[in-house]
Amino acid sequence: MKFRLISTEKNPPKLALVWIGNMAANLLATPHVLSRGQAHSHMSLPNGVAKKFGSSLRAFLLFSILMMAIPPCSGVPVVPGVSFEQRLGETLPLDARFRDTDGNERALGGWFKDKPVVLWFGYARCPQLCSVVSEGMVSSLRALEPTAGKNFDVIMVSIDPAEPATDSRHTRNEAVGHYGRKDASAGWHYLTGSEEAIKRTAEAAGFHFTYDPRSKLYAHPSGFLVVTPQGQISAYFPGVDFSPKEVAAAISRAGRNGIGQKVVDLLLVCFRGEGISGPYGRLIWRVLSIAVALTVMSLAFGIGRMLWLERKALRQSNEKGTAS
Repeated sequence: MKFRLISTEKNPPKLALVWIGNMAANLLATPHVLSRGQAHSHMSLPNGVAKKFGSSLRAFLLFSILMMAIPPCSGVPVVPGVSFEQRLGETLPLDARFRDTDGNERALGGWFKDKPVVLWFGYARCPQLCSVVSEGMVSSLRALEPTAGKNFDVIMVSIDPAEPATDSRHTRNEAVGHYGRKDASAGWHYLTGSEEAIKRTAEAAGFHFTYDPRSKLYAHPSGFLVVTPQGQISAYFPGVDFSPKEVAAAISRAGRNGIGQKVVDLLLVCFRGEGISGPYGRLIWRVLSIAVALTVMSLAFGIGRMLWLERKALRQSNEKGTAS
């Protein structure tokens, strides 16, 4: 089966950052108002310099948003024991028993048929990274012509053995709704199970996570897997942003029972704990968050003011031309 792309959907937050960066580059490449007495002082930069500045501004804004949105998500030294080990060719424990959102209980293999499977680990209460990974995964699947439930299946496994059925159902329905394909629901499963079943399956998949009793949350890596119809791990997609072209190739390969190659491991750990330990850890994070927020707001205010001054000067110039 050949998987073909039908769109190149981008993440809306990224589009916003690109728009702001481009706007800044355009502002620097065109005449702007310095004061009321200087209507059109040319403070333009060369086009190449302006473009480089726009790219740098986009990168800075993306970093700033990440700092504000997921400051507790940090690297391996902060949360030991959390990793996404790539165990290509490993077979999942298909005898491990789970329940779907309709209350049906069966062995994991019961959800594996004659189609490749996109496998996601997370949990409904996850405060930040799980939804980002899920949205990134769904966005990449939306860009494929083949449809979930017809050409491949999606299995979402909760790592929380105490997850309420209402939360599981909501998370599944939200993902299916975002996917937006007719009849995809039949091939989109959200499974919950015992601690033993979850641990066996996650360990086989190389998805190493830990539970923090203080915060009552899980520290876990980000990403998803592609599995063959026989339950063998065929490909890994670590991170939060996934190439539809690479996802299409991986699903097609898994459908032929092929095994891919290891990829560069981008480890993002989701953990809403104290990333900086010590008596001043909470204060440090708060100061950093406030500093980043103020920087972004200052940039937005400066760009907005430059636009306003330029439009005001243009309006005054038009009024003078009409009067004369």
